Amino acid sequence: MRIKVKKPASLTAVEKRRLSHLHLRNGMMYPSFQDALKWETPAWVIMAKEDDGTIEGWAFLEDKTGQRQFDFMIYVRKARRREGIGTRLLRKARKIAEEWRKKPLAVTIHDDLSEGFFNNQGPGLKKEYWY
Repeated sequence: MRIKVKKPASLTAVEKRRLSHLHLRNGMMYPSFQDALKWETPAWVIMAKEDDGTIEGWAFLEDKTGQRQFDFMIYVRKARRREGIGTRLLRKARKIAEEWRKKPLAVTIHDDLSEGFFNNQGPGLKKEYWY
């Protein structure tokens, strides 16, 4: 599995469809992936892709103007959780954030699983609780 980083505008139609499908299957409460691609702020899509093109997880990193942190969304296919995919995506996002603006990531805690994941990722994350 490889970690790939792209700007939203450079995603192929197939990648957009696969990312949207994964987002919808996970049933998360964030805006739709297609809406996120239209935001006009610096943003990156970080994908965990198999050699056959299957996307097992992805993260969306956005630098909203005027905020003191990056917004960060992450999705990992349920069947592939607890394999280190989310950690690899988060690690790549932190590297981009450090190189780009040296601002922390803001993550949303929406259940006990996400709280456990982010608590295990070390310091430097701004946590917002939705539950």
